Amino acid sequence: MTGKLRICAYSNCEKSVNSMYDEEHCLFHAPKEKKGIGVDVFNKLIFAQIKRRDYNFRGYVFPGEIIFLKDEEVTFKGNAKFRDAHFNGNVKFAGIQFSGYADFRDTRFLGYADFRSARFSRLAVFNKARFFRIVAFNKACFLGDADFLFAQFSSRSLFHNTDFFEGANFGSAQFYNNAEFIESHFSKKTLFNKTKFLEDAQFKNLHFDDEAEFHQTHFSGDAVFSAIYFTKDASFDSAQFSGETTFENLTISSSIFFRRLNITTSSEAS
Repeated sequence: MTGKLRICAYSNCEKSVNSMYDEEHCLFHAPKEKKGIGVDVFNKLIFAQIKRRDYNFRGYVFPGEIIFLKDEEVTFKGNAKFRDAHFNGNVKFAGIQFSGYADFRDTRFLGYADFRSARFSRLAVFNKARFFRIVAFNKACFLGDADFLFAQFSSRSLFHNTDFFEGANFGSAQFYNNAEFIESHFSKKTLFNKTKFLEDAQFKNLHFDDEAEFHQTHFSGDAVFSAIYFTKDASFDSAQFSGETTFENLTISSSIFFRRLNITTSSEAS
């Protein structure tokens, strides 16, 4: 007698369970230790899915390193859905183009996350994403809004030569290690409200073409703002600086506000 086909327990997944190794989840949503296949085989299944133009990877558990190569077989021509996905190894999206929106909400990056030279044609959402190792967005291009609300960066975060053509929102994000925004361009309104920089923060050689807000932002380590072009208002209302703070070589076309500023000296911090 044939038993009833069991469906994966992950929300809205209609795939059958990988019953030999996991009685609750399909091959893609199963924990890495319950896949029953090696990393290379799993990655081939991912690339085959992309080739079918199926870009729904919501909740997928990637067991090891995966490299999305810039070629015809790995091009996201529609909306890329990686919400709640877990990357247990390094992941490389270097040079990849996302033609639709890119959804990385609640995604976990346990290895190095490489988005260098990636191109986001529409909205890119990294809200509540967690980066446990170094993440690099060097030379990345955001043509739509870039949202990093409540994102957590446990290791170094690199935004060198990054272009933001629409709004950029890092509100309530937490940087637990050094954050580097260097030689980047923000074309529209940029928000770092309630963002926490727990180590050093470098803002060097940047262009802000629209308003820049750092309201209630916490800088626990050293903060450097050097060679910044503020075309419109910049405000640091209720910002808190606890480490050595440097503002130098600023070009201010409109106004810069430091209302209700909170500065803590080293002796007070100890």
